Amino acid sequence: VDGSGLAVETPIGYLPAKDGLDLSGLAIDPKDLDLLLRVDIEGWKKEADDIGDYYRQFGDRIPRVLLHELTRLRQRLTAAETVS
Repeated sequence: VDGSGLAVETPIGYLPAKDGLDLSGLAIDPKDLDLLLRVDIEGWKKEADDIGDYYRQFGDRIPRVLLHELTRLRQRLTAAETVS
């Protein structure tokens, strides 16, 4: 919250780094932690499509910056898909 934690850049933004979380007192299997911090590229591509559908109802009243950010999200997801 205050910008001092460890984070990893992902296509959807920054997520906590595994070693940046205080998990003391918790019995979390490392495999479960990996799953929790994984970015589901296909799921997010579907979400981006749903966001685009929602935006379309506003026609030309939608702020261009929102359309730009959605385009950038799609580009990051596509780039991540080709890397993995």
